[in-house]
Parts: sequence; structure tokens; C-alpha cells
Amino acid sequence: MIRLLTWALAIGGVLLYGYLTSADRDESGEIVKGGDSSVFDLQIGDCIGANLDNGEMSEIGVVPCDDPHQYEIFAITKSSLDTYPGKEALGEDATSKCLSFFNDYFQINFEESQLYLTHFTPTEDSWNQMDDREITCLAFRMDGETMVGRVRNYWWRLVS
Repeated sequence: MIRLLTWALAIGGVLLYGYLTSADRDESGEIVKGGDSSVFDLQIGDCIGANLDNGEMSEIGVVPCDDPHQYEIFAITKSSLDTYPGKEALGEDATSKCLSFFNDYFQINFEESQLYLTHFTPTEDSWNQMDDREITCLAFRMDGETMVGRVRNYWWRLVS
């Protein structure tokens, strides 16, 4: 009986931890409470609060865009390549696709902005096992400073 109660408390603690640390969205899809989000649940306009790990990740910390953040997602698209091309070639494909969305989202040419871009791309395993082709495009400031508010709404302050 004690063992069963211990397991129930442990499972309840894990579920409570997940509830308390996961991000919340309102009816429009806007993040209203920061927390962890699956990389597969990210949406255009989401803001990421911390620096990115260069390795593989399945979850990332998101925040309301009115809070300080490092990145803003400005496009989500798919690779049109048939077979996994390797990390470097996929990165080149992703950069090209992200650049094609940049001007429309921010209403400024990439070269005139003070923003860099980066992207999330599928791993070889997720490409082959889950048919994952998703490319998530993110913008961040060249000077590495945090942003507050959507960059989309104040790009004019970041013109070089």
C-alpha cells in the first residue's frame, strides 16, 4: 500500500511539474505564460527567452513577447528536399527559405536590418523516422541584446 501511494505521489509530482513549467496560450494562440514548449508546437510570432543550445532539442523555453527575449519566430516552412541532404546542406536550404520570408514579415530588407537569422531544422533521425521536414526561422539582434515586444512591430529601431 505504501509503495502504491509513493508511486501515485511521484506520478502526481511529475504531472504537476509539467503543468507548472509548460507554456500557456490564449484563444488566439498568443503565449500568455512562459514555460517549455515542444519545438513542434512553436508558432510564427512566438518569442524564445534564452540563448539556444547548438545541439538537438525537443523543448525550448518560450515567453510572452512583452517579456525580454532573445529570438522571435518569423516563419515556419518545410524543406522541399526528398532525402536528408546532411546537416550543412539542410542548413543552406533553411537559410535560403528563411531569407525569402524575412522581408514580408518584418517589412524591411534583411541587409538593412540589424537582425541575424537562424533556424531549427530536422535531425537525420526525425527526417527519416517521423518524416519531419519543418524549418523554423528565428530572428535575433546582431548586438546580442535582448528584445522586448515583437521585433515585427519595432524593426525601425533596428535599422543600421
